[in-house]
This record gives sequence, structure tokens and C-alpha cells, in this order.
Amino acid sequence: MRNALVAMGTVVGILLLLLIVSTDVKGATITHNGTAITLSGEIKNNDAKKLQTAIDNTGISTVYLNSGGGAAIEGYLIGYTLKQNNALTIVAEESVCLSACAIAFLGSSSKVLAGVLGFHVAWSPDDESSYSDGMKSGQLFGALTASYFFNTGYTAQLPFLISQITDSETFLILDSNDLKVFEMSDKNYTEFVKLSEFWLYERVADPLRMYLLRKGY
Repeated sequence: MRNALVAMGTVVGILLLLLIVSTDVKGATITHNGTAITLSGEIKNNDAKKLQTAIDNTGISTVYLNSGGGAAIEGYLIGYTLKQNNALTIVAEESVCLSACAIAFLGSSSKVLAGVLGFHVAWSPDDESSYSDGMKSGQLFGALTASYFFNTGYTAQLPFLISQITDSETFLILDSNDLKVFEMSDKNYTEFVKLSEFWLYERVADPLRMYLLRKGY
């Protein structure tokens, strides 16, 4: 337990450092109705801080997510914010929670999933960095990803599948029962379970299928 807490502290520290150096402050819309907070729209830097402020100001710990994603690092930060506040996190029936939003959803220890939850590999539109810089960034992001999934209670199998079968437009769509498959037991992060023959085929959404899912089909 102590090692897990130290790992979480280290990751949060790194993520907060990355957050501080950013100047992009416009992001998701965070509102509340007196009983629940809703985070919707594109996730950008500082949204975790805005969410924490909303929780502090209202005392509300029920959070609805409805977002197509955004900044990957911010998704981790929002996930840690949900976890640290013991938030009940909900993706409602007609909502979607994709990319960075799906990552954030994993952070909550108490979840309700009725809408569409979709994961895909993190990617960057910047093609101008050197090979060396790209490798360094990839290794750093890989370390952050491993720490995050471990600290939120999921095995390495889930991020491995996401990295291998998705891209910027292709998603892995999971429901609550699917998530349970990847829940870590006895701190065994490296445990991989055997999936049925058509398990992945039934859960991968290409751009057309993703469009239909988001429209409610």
C-alpha cells in the first residue's frame, strides 16, 4: 500500500508540473445543479483544477461526465481528482465519455456507466519533434500510463489492448462488465486473462460505428 501511495504521489507531482507549465486554460464546461456536478465538452489543461474548485465550493461529490475527450494528461489529472474526492462518477444513458474522458472515468472508485465509454491510444498532432524527443515523450507517457492504471486498480492488459488495437479515430468500447475483466486482484498488475475469440471484434468501433454509437444507434 505504501509503495502504491508513493507511486501515486510521484505521478501526481509530475502531472501537476506538466499542468503548471501550460498556458492553455480554456476547456470543458463545469456546472452544477445543487446535487451533481457536470463536466462536459472538450477536456483541456486546468480542467482538473476547475473540477476540484467546483467540488470544494459546492461540497458535491457526484460528477457526471459527457465529453468526447481532449488532452490525455488532463484525463489522468481528472481521474486522480475523482479518486481523491471519493466521487460518484456517472456517464448517463445518452452521454458519451471518450478518450481522455474515459481515462478520467477509471479514476473514480464508485462508477455508474449507462452511456458510451470509449478508449483510444493517446496521440499528438505534432510531427515536427525529433525521433529522440518522440522516444523520450513516449517512454514518459508510458510510465505515467502504467502508474495511473495500477493506482486506479486495473491490470496492464487494458492499456496494452488500447495501445495495440486503436488509433486516433478507432475506439475500444467497454461496458461495466468489460471493465470488471481488467480489475486488478492482489496487486497483480501483469495478469492477463484469456478473452473469447470475438471479444475484441465486438468492441472495436471504427469511425462509422463510432458515429452511429454517438447518435444513439
